Amino acid sequence: MKQKVVSIESITEVFENGSQIKCAKHDFCGPNNQELRNYIRTDLNPVDPGGYQRVLEEEKEMRANAKEGGFEEHIAELRAGIYEEECR
Repeated sequence: MKQKVVSIESITEVFENGSQIKCAKHDFCGPNNQELRNYIRTDLNPVDPGGYQRVLEEEKEMRANAKEGGFEEHIAELRAGIYEEECR
C-alpha cells in the first residue's frame, strides 16, 4: 500500500449563504456558523494543487483497474504483508 502526503494550506467551509477560510494549522472544530446558515461541504486547499491533482488521478486509475470481488482475499493479503513487515 502506498501512502501519499498532500500538504494542506487552508480549509474552506462552504455554507448556504457564503463561505469561510480557516488556516489548516489551527484546530478544526467543525462547521458551526449561524450567520452563514446551513453547512454544505468542506474543501481542502492544497499547497501544491498540481501534486494534489496527480494523487487524485493516480487513485482514480488504481480504482478503475481494480478487479471486482475477492475482498476477503485482499484483506488476507494486506494482513500477511503487515505481519511480514512487522517481522522485519
